[in-house]
Amino acid sequence: MLAVVTFSLGTMVAAFSSASSGATPRAAAIVMRDPGAHRAIASFLAAFIYAIVAKVALALQFYGPVGRFVLLLGTLVVLAYLIVRLVLWVRSLTRLGRLSDTLEKTADVADKALARYVEDPWMGSQPGPADRALGVLIHPDRAGYLVAVDFESLQRQAEQTGKVIHVLTRPGQFVAPSIPVAHIEGQDCEVDGPALAEILDAFVVSSWRSLDDDPRYAVVVMSEIAQRALSPAINDPGTAIQTATAMAALLVRRFPRSPRESATNNSKGESSTVRYPDVTVIPLDEAGLVRDAFDPIARDGAAVFEVHCRLQKLLAVVHADCSEPLAASARKVASRALKRSLAALQLEEERDELMNLHRASFADEDGPGARQEASNR
Repeated sequence: MLAVVTFSLGTMVAAFSSASSGATPRAAAIVMRDPGAHRAIASFLAAFIYAIVAKVALALQFYGPVGRFVLLLGTLVVLAYLIVRLVLWVRSLTRLGRLSDTLEKTADVADKALARYVEDPWMGSQPGPADRALGVLIHPDRAGYLVAVDFESLQRQAEQTGKVIHVLTRPGQFVAPSIPVAHIEGQDCEVDGPALAEILDAFVVSSWRSLDDDPRYAVVVMSEIAQRALSPAINDPGTAIQTATAMAALLVRRFPRSPRESATNNSKGESSTVRYPDVTVIPLDEAGLVRDAFDPIARDGAAVFEVHCRLQKLLAVVHADCSEPLAASARKVASRALKRSLAALQLEEERDELMNLHRASFADEDGPGARQEASNR
């Protein structure tokens, strides 16, 4: 079992290295989360420890006849479990580290991040006000990415002071001592040292972004996979097209135009589950999801005709089927992508065809028929 654990660890390290070099270094962290690999390593290591303890106990004649029989039954159960786990581990090894598996895992993480946001866009708090009232601004003591906010601690401080705390940043944003992260509303409001320290402790700042409460970062990681595929060293437009298609499918699934317009429709009301009524937070820039997803691909694949044809079709789908913030952003991104491709493509026939595709895809006055004609091109 110790040899199996060593071999498995070596295989996992090679898979993580492959995911980092073939996809993006940010995707390696997602591959490392694979629960099947964790269970396999833990099972093999536990079986090794079980065998060592059993052999030592038998050598010391610790068990009587009944104990040895129970130990035999336990060994048979462990052996059966190991056989099943080994078969599952071998199946996982055939996929671990491959680009398709990395893309699938990344898309799954992105889908879960978007789903958490759609279910609770305000993270249990209230939507922030449009105008900032008088009060005290809270500045962090270090620079970095905001990865998490402890709303429970902020709610406790709000109840103690009788004030409303407005969170001015969302997880994923870069903060610095010059950028306020919170605003305590109230005229002649004063915050003492212990209260200020507890409020600052509620904002977790790190040098690296996290996937937990940052749906835009999950989309960025997927976009980076497409960018790596479009690099001259790899030159794999098919992977870029596949990644862009997966991102468009995620956006259409989580931000449909109907029956619900948008997750942030609640910006005019309250969160679906208000757990922190005295804390507010700014809305997420949903339009940024489209920019993060497709703008880098359009830039790095400007000279690839096939990639831009697919981008125009996918952005037309997002424009037609997603809620208004994303739909408007999709049209702007498609226009920028067209400008990039027209400047990079050398053949006039390709430029003309791409321009006609863009016009047909976003010809709202022509109705769905024009878009259907464009999708068949």
